[in-house]
Amino acid sequence: MTSASASSRAREGIVLSGRRLPDLLAAADTDDDAFDELVSYRAAHWLAS
Repeated sequence: MTSASASSRAREGIVLSGRRLPDLLAAADTDDDAFDELVSYRAAHWLAS
């Protein structure tokens, strides 16, 4: 990834897939994007609740 593309992605902010939590959980063992979303953006909410 170039510096320019990294900068462009940073400006977009966090973009979640829009999938529901049960769908992410069901797909996480075979879908890298679902797993990354669970670990990176949703796990903190579970731990805090």
